[in-house]
Amino acid sequence: MIESHQAAPRCLDLGLIKLAATGLLMTCIATTGWAQDPDFEEMVVSVRKRDENLQKVPVSVGVLSEEELKKLNIANLESVSKWDTSVTFDQGFASQDTRITIRGLHPTRGRQNVAVLVDGIDVTGLAVQTNGGSLLMNPRLFDMERVEIVKGPQNALYGRAAFNGAINYVTKKPSDEFDGNIYADVGNNSRYDLRGAFSGPIIGDALLAGVALAAWNDDGFYSNSVTGGGVGGTQGFGAAGALTWNVTENFAADLRLEFTEDEFDQAPYTSIIPTVPAPIPASAIAGNVIAPSVTTIDAVRGVLPDADTLQVTLSEDPRTGRDYPGVDREIFRTALTLDWEFSAVTLVSLTGYTDSTVSSFEDARREGSIYATGKTTGGEFLADDETNQFSQELRLQSNGNERFDWVVGALYWDESVDFTDGGVNCVGNFIPFSPFPPPGGPVPGVNCGDPLAAISGTGRFPDLWTRDQEHWSVYGLIDWEFIDSWSIILEGRYSDEKSTVSGPDRAAIGAPFAPGSRPARPRAIDPRGIFFPSSIMAAYGTLSESVTDDFFAPKATLQWNASDTKMWYVSVAQSFKPAGIAIVGALSGFDPDGSKFEQEELTVYEFGGKTSWAEDRLVVNGALFFQDFSDKQVTSQRADANGVLFPAPVNAASAEIYGFELEGNWQATDDLQLFASWTYLDSEYKDYSQLSQGPAPIADAGNCSVVDQDNDPATKNFCDINLSGRELEFVPQHSVIAGLSWQREVVRDIDMLFEMNYRFQDDRFTSAFNQQILPSYSQWDFRLGWTSNAWSILGYVDNAFEDSKVKSTFANTYNQGISTAAPPFTFVLPLNQTPILPPGRSFGLRMSYRFGAGAN
Repeated sequence: MIESHQAAPRCLDLGLIKLAATGLLMTCIATTGWAQDPDFEEMVVSVRKRDENLQKVPVSVGVLSEEELKKLNIANLESVSKWDTSVTFDQGFASQDTRITIRGLHPTRGRQNVAVLVDGIDVTGLAVQTNGGSLLMNPRLFDMERVEIVKGPQNALYGRAAFNGAINYVTKKPSDEFDGNIYADVGNNSRYDLRGAFSGPIIGDALLAGVALAAWNDDGFYSNSVTGGGVGGTQGFGAAGALTWNVTENFAADLRLEFTEDEFDQAPYTSIIPTVPAPIPASAIAGNVIAPSVTTIDAVRGVLPDADTLQVTLSEDPRTGRDYPGVDREIFRTALTLDWEFSAVTLVSLTGYTDSTVSSFEDARREGSIYATGKTTGGEFLADDETNQFSQELRLQSNGNERFDWVVGALYWDESVDFTDGGVNCVGNFIPFSPFPPPGGPVPGVNCGDPLAAISGTGRFPDLWTRDQEHWSVYGLIDWEFIDSWSIILEGRYSDEKSTVSGPDRAAIGAPFAPGSRPARPRAIDPRGIFFPSSIMAAYGTLSESVTDDFFAPKATLQWNASDTKMWYVSVAQSFKPAGIAIVGALSGFDPDGSKFEQEELTVYEFGGKTSWAEDRLVVNGALFFQDFSDKQVTSQRADANGVLFPAPVNAASAEIYGFELEGNWQATDDLQLFASWTYLDSEYKDYSQLSQGPAPIADAGNCSVVDQDNDPATKNFCDINLSGRELEFVPQHSVIAGLSWQREVVRDIDMLFEMNYRFQDDRFTSAFNQQILPSYSQWDFRLGWTSNAWSILGYVDNAFEDSKVKSTFANTYNQGISTAAPPFTFVLPLNQTPILPPGRSFGLRMSYRFGAGAN
């Protein structure tokens, strides 16, 4: 959290993306240019739950101000990630599968590595039935005062989910003077973003109120090659209201209510079909793991092609012939903050409640029309997600001491999720390993269009999954200046968390046809191995399981204020993600034992500094860090009752990442400011091996050490595949943001403004196997316009040179390529790549007008 108390008569935040490696220099341009002798002592932040000078805080922080959010039209978490070189954002299987990464620690499975908070209240969600974070992580950004990005382990002060960082959205509070603003962004692809806000006193200084409204639309950049319909668009509206009641001079209450409703088209997915024959290691065949007839498996290899060579390949809904509708989302959020200030301490209460409803209906295969000639597979992702979160935090903190400051607090956090999964997978090609062969022998491949179209209403037996997450924790921080200019900071949090999951029981019991046995009831593949709708069956019942875990996450920092303009620090921190239960669906329903995962641990060593030079006209900040990640949760494979492999979590890996962040900001002349930030990451799996019988992961690994678990030469063995020494997935080695801002008064109180930004991100491997690569990319943005105290008009071009590199992808099963071989029985299931085509060039106008106190 940050407060600015600049005394300059007029100050325009230029939106310079000053995202320092270890802090953000909030520079300011006054009417006549660079503010002479800017008073850094008045720049106050509270990222450590207390007010401090920003350049003196030994924490890596990035901030996007209200003006930056509007000027760059930063509307969601994905766009926030574009303006910090240490942050990346990826989209997975569905809209609810979002993955945010800080300093290269990508959440392969399980809980996110980065906490997302609104006004200090944790809203981090874990998706159900897919990896990544839920859509609660990605609220629409309107009526925002700023966005804060805090890097490195932050469990101690930012709670349960801040494993390697936190992103905090800070909303606007009502003003004590009448103040209002309107904002509009209009551009290509029928895009508009309209916002308006007004606040002021209701009863003197005692009761203040504010309201904000927003509406938006974007038709997207792409059309579906199958239907001709538009994809990738979004539309919605939102409203927020806030009250501040200054009950007494020392007691205040802030209440905020917020509602958003929006719709998302399906993302512009395409499919890269596996066609490269990847060899199976000879040891896997000789060791009775893979059938001798399976010497290769089709795979995707190398750098993914540019988007301008691809097309959207989403199947039509076979019931309507049109595109699947996508996602509807409604989120209601309320927060109450109570602040009691006493002579020596302040007591703060934070109460939050969120209610979310998300409905999704999407094509699950993304491989073209389900009616295409020869097409024998298809699938649908149909889900309803009801999420409720409640949290209560109490914090007691000192009110400032020259030598000693402290904070103590406690948090209770509870989330309940009801997830209805009605998705299906049609496999119309014959599966000869089926325990229930059809009468008359094998059936040739059958097109899935009509069988899928026949599934509706009572013909679909959805699965109900529930997850209850209950957390409580206590935390504290001590900052002691033990000698002049030297301080030691100790902080830590003890957490206890219980996760309870319920899901459908679809497993087989006993040998087929034996007395007391029962067959598996897969929801999405006919047990005879032909096609459905006859395959859609209700589960036997419900299974439930709980996991409880606790941990203590400490952090220690040594800080040296070498001078008024130079600060250095060294820190060591540990963070943990608790054990839990993954809910990534299998055809055989809930397998409690196979879905559990253990605690993950991260230790980070960091050395950094914040410096200013040349009478504060040049600021250079930087950090070196080493991250030691153990028991990393990754994806392995298990076979369900039908022999179909499905992803399962294992704590199989340890990894190391070292790197640095460097940022410079130079006021070259009174009119010209230059800035650049650079993050370098070097990642490696130090110890990563897992068991597999799947040809695809074995071929991707390129190695196999045969494991005979039951010491029976007559049974099928496993490959122990080793990925040690490979790079972590989705980690760019180099990321750069640079640019300039030029501003000059052209007539009285009216300035001309020109800004240019450049972004570069290095190539990234899409998995720990290091076989598929997202290419490096560069993008240029330009803005030109006029601004005054009250209004601004900016023309913009984003991605001006229309970079078309794919920036997000995931591996999907290529069911069309299913085959089997024996002996030993081998289920051959190739994997494709499913990229999301990136946005093209955007252009338009951004206009704002401010009236009341804010215009003076």
